[in-house]
Amino acid sequence: MPVSEFERELEAYYEQHRNQELASRLEDLVQTMWRTLLLGAKYDELADESFSPNEETVTSVEEAKSLWEANQFERLEDHLPDLDERLKREENRVRGELQGVKHDLSEHLDGLESLNQRTNRVSQSRIEDLQDELRELDTVNTDSDGRFAEQERSVQTHVREHVVEELNDIEDELMEPFRGSGATKHVHTLIDGDPIRLSTLERDEIDELQETLGAHLSLQLQGDES
Repeated sequence: MPVSEFERELEAYYEQHRNQELASRLEDLVQTMWRTLLLGAKYDELADESFSPNEETVTSVEEAKSLWEANQFERLEDHLPDLDERLKREENRVRGELQGVKHDLSEHLDGLESLNQRTNRVSQSRIEDLQDELRELDTVNTDSDGRFAEQERSVQTHVREHVVEELNDIEDELMEPFRGSGATKHVHTLIDGDPIRLSTLERDEIDELQETLGAHLSLQLQGDES
């Protein structure tokens, strides 16, 4: 075999395997991007603001796509480390934002659970199921065979129904006995984990709290007074 032909075969072999490696690296980056956006979809359902990827990261993703489609593999290979770093920063950013929301929701649920221990209005299993949902908030499964838009809708629907609506339903059921009474704001104070100072309450407010929450609260208030 002539040397030139042998070199061409070697070059073709190298290009084939390099392209396979590039495709594998791109697939990993796509998974990171999907994971980040799905976490962002969860955050959007839970927070008052939306998660938006950095514009420079979006531009970097578009550039990688263009280089791949144009078969500019050497330029793409040079571009991937920067893209990888940008995508990982975005994933860490959304995870940080989601952790903050997760912490706040967990604390709020702890307060509701404490109230439920005094009133027994909600099944403990519902609270435990919601605690499990909160623990899983910062995890997502990406399905490379599925459509991203479908996965995004599925994630948002699940969080809305199993976290947001369930938390609201539990709180509504626990607060039902206090609606229309002056005790409502003080019960919310207890749920938030803040103490109620007797010195700030009128006698009728103390009586109403003791009537609605019973002896457990009476002991807590007496301890707070001392």
